[in-house]
Amino acid sequence: MRLDIHGNIYVGALDGVQVFNPKGTLIGKVLMPKETANLTFGGKATTSCSSAPQTPYGAIKLNTKGAKKIPEISGKQ
Repeated sequence: MRLDIHGNIYVGALDGVQVFNPKGTLIGKVLMPKETANLTFGGKATTSCSSAPQTPYGAIKLNTKGAKKIPEISGKQ
């Protein structure tokens, strides 16, 4: 599962990748020939989405960017 900069959620599913808006409404699907177990945003501008298992399609170019990584907080003070 991944988020874009607009708060949309990209979820791996049996039919590919499903996209939900922040209110939880399904707003789109990227249909794939196999179920999608994992996905990530990548590329120089984080505007492409790739999934596992690898498909012949490779990465899919999107019109949005992936959300920035949330920094980890260590227990050290």
